[in-house]
Amino acid sequence: DSTACQCAPPSAVCISFAARSASTTGALGAATPVTLALAPRDTSPTNAAAAFVAAGVAPARHFRLTISMQAAESGGTPLLQSFNLGWRCPR
Repeated sequence: DSTACQCAPPSAVCISFAARSASTTGALGAATPVTLALAPRDTSPTNAAAAFVAAGVAPARHFRLTISMQAAESGGTPLLQSFNLGWRCPR
């Protein structure tokens, strides 16, 4: 289970990749968010399953990915060129 991204963030900007997992889609909003990667700090690919284990969060059947982009104070904005996610949902 891994995530891979290609991004071109100028300095002082951030792209964060976070996921939630729950047994039902209705429970995803209350599930604990797990940071999968922060760009440009983390290199691609990252291990999504390892991130859940490190956070002490058990993956469940449903998965929600949130990608957040933060602009620099100078006005520079991040650019996400591609993103791939490999994930096996537990039953």
